[in-house]
Amino acid sequence: MKKSILELYRTADGLYQSVIKTKHGRMIYLLLSFSEKSCQIRECFYIDREKRPMPKKLKTESFASNELLSIIASELDKKFDSYKTVKSPSLSKEDFISSALSKKKYNILIMLKEGNSLKTIFKNKYHRAIYLEIEITDAKAKIVSCRYCDKRGKDTDITPHRLITIFFDYDKGHSNLLNFINSELEGGFSDVLITEDHTIILDRPICGSI
Repeated sequence: MKKSILELYRTADGLYQSVIKTKHGRMIYLLLSFSEKSCQIRECFYIDREKRPMPKKLKTESFASNELLSIIASELDKKFDSYKTVKSPSLSKEDFISSALSKKKYNILIMLKEGNSLKTIFKNKYHRAIYLEIEITDAKAKIVSCRYCDKRGKDTDITPHRLITIFFDYDKGHSNLLNFINSELEGGFSDVLITEDHTIILDRPICGSI
């Protein structure tokens, strides 16, 4: 299995920056002061959301350098096997973020619209097929049905164990929908495509990890 390596890029002022993709598909920018003995997180925020919020689980900002990977694993939802510093032309924060986003692989969530309902069958990052049906009323989304629909294991037709959300605000940018599917259903999607004009028969996965 290929090892996961955290790459730290030196900035013009002697700090280190990196962009990591969490196991739930979120993208996080990190700016660190880093030495042999100590490390401090100067900046940390999501770059795949317009308002760039800071991860809520991040509590530790200063620590010993040898704790860097364990802090990222426990508080930023990403496990690395090792890290390395990278010699490259120094980029500004915004140029570095733009470069990282341009390399992003797109994984489109396709949802079929029928009246006030959105339906799909997708494969999540662990290759489980999930049927999802959502009802939209007055900018509120309600989970009508969510279940495994493959033949793997004994939990077919069972609600995914991480599902806790029933209602959420439905926004035109679909950020709440993406966050729900990526965090609770382990989807790993980057964008949403909603279509009314289609000939799709929803009897198998139509998007996701194949």
